[in-house]
Amino acid sequence: MKELTIMDGIIIFSYSIVCICLFIASGFLFFKSRGKSKKVRNYLLAIALFFLLFGISRTTMFIFELTFPEDFVWNISVHDFDSIFQKNPEIAVRHDIVWRFTTGIGAFGVAILMFVLERQILEKKTKYVLTIITLITVIPALILGVEGKDEVGFVRIVLYIGNFLMVAIPLIYLYLGIKTSGDTRMRALGAMTGMIILFTGIVFNSSFGKTQLEGLYGIPGLQITYILYGLCTAIGIFVYLKSIQY
Repeated sequence: MKELTIMDGIIIFSYSIVCICLFIASGFLFFKSRGKSKKVRNYLLAIALFFLLFGISRTTMFIFELTFPEDFVWNISVHDFDSIFQKNPEIAVRHDIVWRFTTGIGAFGVAILMFVLERQILEKKTKYVLTIITLITVIPALILGVEGKDEVGFVRIVLYIGNFLMVAIPLIYLYLGIKTSGDTRMRALGAMTGMIILFTGIVFNSSFGKTQLEGLYGIPGLQITYILYGLCTAIGIFVYLKSIQY
């Protein structure tokens, strides 16, 4: 049995907050959608689905990371995972399955959010191009996976392109803020800020964020990324839910 340190407890608490906040946000928006006009209801339900699917994705990965046999994942150097997977192929297979599932579910949630923003805020001017690209960029990852394959570099590059497209979501709210005024503008800018904070947390928890923090700044292990992930997610969701119009 793994020995639980104070830092492990803090990180488990932080990650639990991420999952709880995502599910609470989803339930809150489902509740708020009742009795609204069709346009507002569809808007809120799409955002609720985004939070729900992302919550399922993160909770599934959290459970996998808690049961990682070597140690808690956040105590392992990012550079050691390849050797661990090579020595323990059964862990690599399980991680590949979990990774594909969580990546697919998360990407689908982002696509739903992108779709409703293109439909209701951009008024179909973009012809759903952003939604389509979001879905297309995840396909190589779902087919090829990421571990132990020659195509891993290609998969990650394509995923980075898809992740970069998430920047369009706060930009859409910025567009709404620019073209409106008064309370609507302030809410749109608040929603943009909330999404930026939330996506910053997601970047911290990504392989890119973990690699950069450990490789460039010499931070041992991955503890800081999980703590920043929890803080940014909780704050971002709170700001976003306070800002969007119901």
